[in-house]
Amino acid sequence: MTHHKPDDCPYLMPHLVVTDVKQAMDWYEQVFGMTCRMAIPPQAPVHAELVWQDMVIMIGQAGGTNPSKSPVASGVACPMGLYLYCEDVDALYKRALEHGAKSQLEPVEMFWGDRMCTVKDPQGYDWTFATKVGEFDPSKMPTPEQMHAEIEPATKPVHRSVTVKTLPDLRVIYDRHIGAYTPSNLGPFYKQFMSKVGQLGLMDSQSMVIGICQDDPRDTPDDQCRFDAGVTVNSDHPCPDGLQEQVMPGGDYAIIVHKGPYEGLAETWQWIGEVAFHNLGRECRDQPPFENYLNNPADTAPEDLLTEICIPLY
Repeated sequence: MTHHKPDDCPYLMPHLVVTDVKQAMDWYEQVFGMTCRMAIPPQAPVHAELVWQDMVIMIGQAGGTNPSKSPVASGVACPMGLYLYCEDVDALYKRALEHGAKSQLEPVEMFWGDRMCTVKDPQGYDWTFATKVGEFDPSKMPTPEQMHAEIEPATKPVHRSVTVKTLPDLRVIYDRHIGAYTPSNLGPFYKQFMSKVGQLGLMDSQSMVIGICQDDPRDTPDDQCRFDAGVTVNSDHPCPDGLQEQVMPGGDYAIIVHKGPYEGLAETWQWIGEVAFHNLGRECRDQPPFENYLNNPADTAPEDLLTEICIPLY
């Protein structure tokens, strides 16, 4: 017995920040088979502790006094991963993908004796699961060049392109959502908004379906992030009751085309900040960027979805 820590706590406990503790807790229990030993408060937890074999993982709610964000909310790729052993890596990999995880590495046998896979959960965290199937064999150890060639991501890369276009002023009829910029939050909101738009007959052949990011999720708490779901309309349409209108000023915009699932948009935003803008040599205007959704997710495969990210330039 030790006196400097609780007996039921290991010396190392990862702490993951999530957009919704209850939702994440249920997902980890159902998909990974973890067990919740604590949820505070029980009905609407902001802190929970999950048990996996001899390991304890803590999850906490973003926002409030916690300035941290989950990778999916911040748009910044998780710089760390978790390596866990399980009884059947293939079964766990299959179950994770069936429940919305994104494959990063399909199950494969490695030279150190593990069969392993890597998946990205809905919060954006990378989990590597492994099952021991053999022993480490130094004779099979590849060179560094071979290791880079052999471990290929299972997911197809998102296709991106960058151009600069001059856009006119855009009159936008919109509704506002306040909360984390995640597909699980914005998807149902957009579906409801587009149903209302259809009933009101606001769209014509020239209309754009857009999303306006009013806040930077890197320095704005999740529960304060404002996102406007909108459609562009001509001057003949009055603004219906219950909706609002604004004008997106015209001018030069950097247009970044993202091809792929909406779940990958956060990674494209990160790529814009780290790579694309440094190469463009232009500065942003002090107004919010917006996303222009070019096709309908109801009849378009996720890998074929096209989104223009439009960033105003000086």
